[in-house]
Amino acid sequence: MYLFTWQSPVFDGKYKSLHCMELPFVFDNIERAKNMTGGGQEAHGLADTISQAWINFAKTGNPNHSGLPEWPAYNSTNTATMHLDLASEVKPQLDKELFALVNDL
Repeated sequence: MYLFTWQSPVFDGKYKSLHCMELPFVFDNIERAKNMTGGGQEAHGLADTISQAWINFAKTGNPNHSGLPEWPAYNSTNTATMHLDLASEVKPQLDKELFALVNDL
């Protein structure tokens, strides 16, 4: 599981990290979405990291690579979530209780 936490600098940061903001990073097309990403070296670097994780996951089922901290597999006992940002990190799932509530419906 992942959470895209990078915040766009566009409009003085008012976009923050809105829904679907990770897509230009996943497909490494930062310049095509410059109005959302702002472009720039940091955005391109993050796109390299994220797109490689998606490529690895598509090829092998494992997103890990040298540009990320160890990304453990998500399961019912290990709900660690990769927070994708300029300095990505694995953290406990923040909304675990909400997921449990939704699954009970």
